[in-house]
Amino acid sequence: MDDQVDDEVGDPDDGRPAPAGRRRSAPAPAGAGPGRRAPQASRGDYTGCALWAGGFLVLVIISFAVGVILRPDSDSTDGSEAVTLAGEVADDDAYEVVGRTDEVGDPCVTLRRDGDEVAGQCGFAVDDDETARYTVTSATLEDGTTFVFGPVPDQGVQVRLALADGSEPVVDVRRSETAGLTWFAYESDQEVDGPAQVLDGNGDPIQVG
Repeated sequence: MDDQVDDEVGDPDDGRPAPAGRRRSAPAPAGAGPGRRAPQASRGDYTGCALWAGGFLVLVIISFAVGVILRPDSDSTDGSEAVTLAGEVADDDAYEVVGRTDEVGDPCVTLRRDGDEVAGQCGFAVDDDETARYTVTSATLEDGTTFVFGPVPDQGVQVRLALADGSEPVVDVRRSETAGLTWFAYESDQEVDGPAQVLDGNGDPIQVG
């Protein structure tokens, strides 16, 4: 009688091959057994992220604040700070005259109304070398008054204007030690008609520029 072959030969634990029709189960991964949970982030990890984000936000706020504090005045970019030369013009306190020096050291005089620039001039623009005349700046105020002004060389004592009615009023210059410049201003019901002359202490024209 032939020997019968047991179909259950092969024990997965004794090294023998598994019987046909059966598969040996893959070993379970380490730590994945019943009762074990997947790793989770600790509370310390969240706290660290929150501190980092908070520190970055504080840095941004400080940088913005420093930028605002150090931002130069719009009238003094790359130059000196604007100084008020006259707190009102033609009895209207909505107007003011401010002075400063620009980035190349030229004196600047500006007329403002309610803080906005109306007109201004920097330096001395010579109109006629032979007669030592130079251009001036003028603006028409709300009441129709013509306001004439401009910076003047330090050696100037007076300014002779030319107005539309043919008159030539002589105006004393003003000196601002705070702004470090000399300037003039004149109010008239006549418009300006041509360049002006800067006069010395003897009343003689001086060369401008």
